[in-house]
Amino acid sequence: MLFSCKITNSVLTYLENKRATLETLYERTDLPLNLLRDPCSWFEADDMEQFLVAVDQEFGKIATKDEFIAEVGYACVELRGWGALDSVLRLMQNPWDIYRQPERIFSYFVSPAPPLRTICSDSESISFEVPISSEQFPFVSRYLCAAIETLPQFVGKTQGSVAWEGNELQIRWSNCQKSLFEDEPEASCVRPKLLKNLLSSVEQSQQALEEKTRELFIAKKELERQTHRQKEAQSSQRDPGVQDQVCQPLGAVLQNVWKMRDYMARSQQLVTLLIGQDRMNSQVQEAMRRVNWNSVCSEYSKIIDETAATLERVRKLTGGTEEKESVKDHSDHST
Repeated sequence: MLFSCKITNSVLTYLENKRATLETLYERTDLPLNLLRDPCSWFEADDMEQFLVAVDQEFGKIATKDEFIAEVGYACVELRGWGALDSVLRLMQNPWDIYRQPERIFSYFVSPAPPLRTICSDSESISFEVPISSEQFPFVSRYLCAAIETLPQFVGKTQGSVAWEGNELQIRWSNCQKSLFEDEPEASCVRPKLLKNLLSSVEQSQQALEEKTRELFIAKKELERQTHRQKEAQSSQRDPGVQDQVCQPLGAVLQNVWKMRDYMARSQQLVTLLIGQDRMNSQVQEAMRRVNWNSVCSEYSKIIDETAATLERVRKLTGGTEEKESVKDHSDHST
């Protein structure tokens, strides 16, 4: 089981906002800094819990009202530490709908998304069992409880209430709220269908990128385990079978990364066409502002290039050389 680095990125952002000195924290963990700050990355569950333990031990005293890790979760709306998910949540038309989809909530932070059991719901609450114990992962569960409570605040609504004991979790909310745009005249003309389509597009792109990052992380961990076993056996020869098992999936993932780059380029072209011919009206401008479209376009290509370069380095470390030219050709073509 993996936990999302949306958690670590928001923790580090919170500490930076507090002007905390982080050097001693970095000395206490072997986790790569670039992954700690990447909301698309993932860490194994035990590594994530131990990192939060170290954070709490180092900085727990600076909490003002809540337990430190929970306080970070409550601040997630202002931190913008979740990458594209921040934009997705700000497009919600009815923030309470997401509470009725707990599987979707957990898929943002846990991979693979855990199966939920014994789901009971009514108009203002939902309860279920999740195969993640708050006793086994107390710090992760504290963060997630606080973060889940604040989800409605992304669109200016009152937060919900979350109770998590053992494997049982209950979410409560109130439906006595104004609609999303009643108090925002500038956004009142945004068409629900347009918002829904933009939300779906951004969320799917984010999930696809996170899935590829997760595959890379798993392949990297498998490579590390195989290398460790080889060192223990004091073998000077690389196992061809292991090499094939690692190199072939990496090559496939690399090809998919370049496909995603192509798809994004086509999406940008489509958006340019759609907003052409004097269609850049106030509702389109507001929708693009909410999803931070300009930033998404500028960052996406950089992220894809960095991911592909990392994949290529890992593949070279395993001795993989197949399809190198075709991958390069694909890269040149997509640009």
